Amino acid sequence: MRQRSEEQIVHELLTRATRNEKGCLISHLRPNAKGYVNVGVGGREGGTTRGHRFIWAFFKGSIPHDKQVCHSCDTRNCLNIEHLFLGTPAENTADMMRKGRNKFIRPNTQKVTDEILEQMFELNSQGTPGNEIALILGLSPATISSYLRGERHVK
Repeated sequence: MRQRSEEQIVHELLTRATRNEKGCLISHLRPNAKGYVNVGVGGREGGTTRGHRFIWAFFKGSIPHDKQVCHSCDTRNCLNIEHLFLGTPAENTADMMRKGRNKFIRPNTQKVTDEILEQMFELNSQGTPGNEIALILGLSPATISSYLRGERHVK
């Protein structure tokens, strides 16, 4: 089996993403337990890296060992290069605190607003499957399902 080129991997990542209202390119690939998208590199003998790190390295160059690729949008499965920046772990933590994010909260949890609920029902009416709606909106499939069944309401 032939190894994919970096260009092919980037093409696959970006064509499997949808732009949301914040301008994020939300990957439709399954996120890991922390909410990040992993991508296989180097064929069978290769490993994996996070999708946003791969996108950064492809478009901007190597990532210094003391830096992280951070999301200005705070959406872990966003692949939009314009939403990514380099920062130290301390800078990333300061950004988290400044924005009121708590790194101990489960990934993909957010307050469901009337606007998000409207998007949820619009996507559902267009025939978008619940698991894809969850990825697009950054919510769990169970949360999407409970709102669509009318079991939960915006507070």
